[in-house]
Amino acid sequence: MKVPFVSKGRVQKLHRASIAEAWFTDTFEVDDVSYRYGQAYVDYRSRFGQIYPIKSRRTGVAWSFETLCADIVTPHLLIRDNIAENTGGKLMEICERKGVGSAFICPYRKEMDYAEGYLGRMCAMATYALVYAGAPLFFWRWAILAAVFVNNITACYYSREKLWATPHELMYGEPYADSSVVMPWGCGALILLEKHQQTKFKSRCILVIFLHYATSHPLHTY
Repeated sequence: MKVPFVSKGRVQKLHRASIAEAWFTDTFEVDDVSYRYGQAYVDYRSRFGQIYPIKSRRTGVAWSFETLCADIVTPHLLIRDNIAENTGGKLMEICERKGVGSAFICPYRKEMDYAEGYLGRMCAMATYALVYAGAPLFFWRWAILAAVFVNNITACYYSREKLWATPHELMYGEPYADSSVVMPWGCGALILLEKHQQTKFKSRCILVIFLHYATSHPLHTY
């Protein structure tokens, strides 16, 4: 199988063209009593996305957007449907304060909502992870965060630019440092204890369950 050639110059050019241009967002509901909703965000050009599990649409939608702006990027344009949480209140206040333009689409129209397809892919990946690991439903919020991470560092083809690249490359201008950290969600993992926690006649490791990836460390475990 031929490995696709990736032009760093073309990646950089697309990175500069797509960064913070236009993001779509959508809300979805799950059968979890604690975290009933999730808010998905995806960049139209780079396909880089993020999902935030939230407990309430009334307060969670605005919080998730403010977190997106603080952790990743502040979009130039936020495209969303016209549910109450999107058209006014705290979210609109944040958009006006940060200078983010607003555009609205008809709800339940997949051809207009770019986030709908992205959300379907992430939910399918998270569902498979839950079934494969035999995990209960309340673990969905960790499974979907892992799915988002893997999707962001997985190469895809950009037909308009005729380019193979990862969404992470187009968002940050460089590839992810170490993609070998990817492992099956829900698998067992061994954590080496700190020296002050180790004793002479006991194990120097603890057995944990891998749940999701973190930004400041290659692995996050539980």
